Amino acid sequence: MKKAISAILACVLLMSVFTMLFIFNAQAESSSTTTYFVNKGDNWEYICTEIGADEDYAAAPDGWLDKTDTAEWVEGQAPFAGAWYTSSTANTKLPYGRFTLFLRKTFTVENAAALVNLVMNIIYDEDPIVYLNGKQVWTASGYKDSTYTLVSLDPSALQDGENTICVQIGNKNGGMIFDMELLSSDCDSNGYLYGSGAECVGFTMFSNGLNDPSNVLDNNQNTVCGSGYNASVRQAITVNYAKEYLIDEIFIQCKNEGTSSAEDGSYGTYDLYVGKNLVASGVKAITGPNGGNTVKLDKAYRGQSLTAVITSWYGPGWACVADMMAKPCADKNKEVVEQPAADENGNIYLSSATCTGFTSFGSINAPANVLDGNQTTVCGSNYNASVEQSVTVNFNVRTYVSEIFVQCKDEGTTTNEDGSRGTYDIYVVNNGVETLVASGVKAMTGTDGGSLVTLDKSVEGDAIKVVITSWQGSAWACVADISAKEGEAPARDPYDVNGDGMVSIADVSTLLDYLSGAISLEDGVGDIDKDSTINIADVTCLLDNMA
Repeated sequence: MKKAISAILACVLLMSVFTMLFIFNAQAESSSTTTYFVNKGDNWEYICTEIGADEDYAAAPDGWLDKTDTAEWVEGQAPFAGAWYTSSTANTKLPYGRFTLFLRKTFTVENAAALVNLVMNIIYDEDPIVYLNGKQVWTASGYKDSTYTLVSLDPSALQDGENTICVQIGNKNGGMIFDMELLSSDCDSNGYLYGSGAECVGFTMFSNGLNDPSNVLDNNQNTVCGSGYNASVRQAITVNYAKEYLIDEIFIQCKNEGTSSAEDGSYGTYDLYVGKNLVASGVKAITGPNGGNTVKLDKAYRGQSLTAVITSWYGPGWACVADMMAKPCADKNKEVVEQPAADENGNIYLSSATCTGFTSFGSINAPANVLDGNQTTVCGSNYNASVEQSVTVNFNVRTYVSEIFVQCKDEGTTTNEDGSRGTYDIYVVNNGVETLVASGVKAMTGTDGGSLVTLDKSVEGDAIKVVITSWQGSAWACVADISAKEGEAPARDPYDVNGDGMVSIADVSTLLDYLSGAISLEDGVGDIDKDSTINIADVTCLLDNMA
């Protein structure tokens, strides 16, 4: 009888699999939809106010951000330009040489909560300030008038129904230009992913955005992120994305500047990473006029970032990246490479850090300081026993923790004979659930070797939280660095497919999700009948066990 019931249930569930497959595929197709909220060359309401020779800006009309003002607005078509050096592309030419321009436009959003990306392409001269629904979402100094600049905005600034975008832009010197588009999409018209931002390490930074990391997002080989080559430091540029993608193609180019000593015209080499995975090594730095370099990968790598590390440079100009883009994988049959949880030495990759309970002093005590391995940079402030003062580091991938290292800054004096500055409670966090793994851990300086906590058994988690529970040091209550080692996962019931510690209908659902392609499973999980394949027979086997 049990076998009959299981067979019936298996048939029903098999039908569910096909249903979910259809739904999953439909979702995959719809995820690439592009929605334009503002187009290049759209009409805008505007007010243009002339300013004097000793003025920087005109005052904005009261209530202009929420449309409660009483000013008289005029309609004009973008691009906008001023009377000085008027651009030939301008549709609306303004009558003044020095002025402040206020622009406003409304648009409708049907399902704001579903938006993952919000992308603005803007060309400006000068000093733009952008508001969405009365909230400032972006500003820049100076001008970028030769090409459109890609900017990622927070989609949470949008709301269902009517939305209002407002722009203030000035013209104190020379020419003026303004136009923009605002859209939600994963990819541009060439199939390349829109980046949500960019960052860099190892370069000398200059003012006026000369080598700003965002330059690698504008598809303009004349704007770069880079500086003089330095083989003694890691020089790298990273493009971040709003979510994880499967990536199997990368385009990268450098600036066409000076003459290369290489016969093939290359300027240097890059190592390319998707997330933490090295996907291509020794990639040649090719200029834009020479076509750049397109790298097609044999596998699809899952990740939320793309990084280029400069490994050599023999070009006459800056060691740099002008543009870097990635395409999502369209081949469903390609082997997928997941993100690693730890490096080859077992050190868990940490993606970000947050804090609570400290007075903020900007970069001086930024949470990211606990990720740099430098005991002189910290997250902390004066000790306050009445609030929780803690630092949390997030993992790149959920994994099992076997060791945790924490250290504080060697600063000031302490009343403790052993040199400790205070105490910490340490938690492993898994999907928001905090598990206390060590209490009263001494806050030791890096000079004194820090504190290493070895767990009796590995604990699964996606973050580590360090709470300051006492402080006897004369300087800030702080954490300088946190790191962790990966441990082995404890053996689990083969029928516990979702790993929640029990066998239930939830495991059947997890197995069906895998068969539909909606999720992935760890190696060795889901093969209930041990025939080296995962199929509907495993569902039947699981149901037999439950019956």
